[in-house]
Amino acid sequence: RLIPAISSAFQEARRHFPGLAQDLSLLDLAAPPLRRSIGFCTTCKNRLWQLRVALPINLLYAWPFRLSVTLHIVDFGSDGEDTLDFLLRTCRVALDAGLLRVYRVEPRDGARLFHASIAKNTAHAVADEEILVNVDADNICGPGFIEDVTRRFERGVEALHYNTEHVTGTCGRVVLLQKDFLFLGGYDQEAHPMGAQDIDLYLRAGMLAAQRRPRGSREGWRPARETVKDMSLMSIAIPNSLKQKVEHCASQLSWAQMNESNWANFLEKRERQEIIRNRNVQYLGCPVKRIYFVQGDQTVYMVERFIRP
Repeated sequence: RLIPAISSAFQEARRHFPGLAQDLSLLDLAAPPLRRSIGFCTTCKNRLWQLRVALPINLLYAWPFRLSVTLHIVDFGSDGEDTLDFLLRTCRVALDAGLLRVYRVEPRDGARLFHASIAKNTAHAVADEEILVNVDADNICGPGFIEDVTRRFERGVEALHYNTEHVTGTCGRVVLLQKDFLFLGGYDQEAHPMGAQDIDLYLRAGMLAAQRRPRGSREGWRPARETVKDMSLMSIAIPNSLKQKVEHCASQLSWAQMNESNWANFLEKRERQEIIRNRNVQYLGCPVKRIYFVQGDQTVYMVERFIRP
């Protein structure tokens, strides 16, 4: 089922990005293990219309790196069974290969409405790879993205932000070390449900990395963080409106109002050098169930709640 889904996804994606090339020969490749494992962290609520385009393409480009890369997808209380059915049935081969892991947060466990920081913390908390990449449900990690992340981290960069100027919707593509994500307390769960949370995490990760580098050392001359304004197809997103962004949020404010308020609050905290967040929060994200298959039978188990370090 995955190959027809990939073909359909490319057909839709090329309406916005004509240069995006479908190369099914990637399914025959197996790259050597990377020096560091990479986890893609995605959460979505009622965004199947975007996920069915972005995820098959991301799975295709990640397939050769399946020994080192895992895509973690959290269904954050979507209505009905369509999202889970797509993940478990259409993408079953990726589940069996260990490339894809699927989780579900029930509305009663905190996913009745969407809160970006809480939902993203949930997706990052289940990932145990050394490098974590926030991949919004509408984002496509195009050709060369995994290699680019690996190359930059091997050079000594410890926080990346893929914010493509010519494409909207990619501002959330933040990459950082898992140990730094946990130390920082993840995304700020005390903020409004949406707005500026990605850039705040990226800047805090850069501040933390810079603090670790002794002044005058060779490492001190290297950038601790790096913004990648790439002009290729490594970082693109399926278009959506501001109304679609906030339609399931736990707030009556507009996206612009939430973004402005969060930006000001985050800036004030960073100016006070308060880079660690959620100090008064015991858990990162929500209780989550992982869904997988054992000898052909579907199995569901509760992942432990992730205690904030």
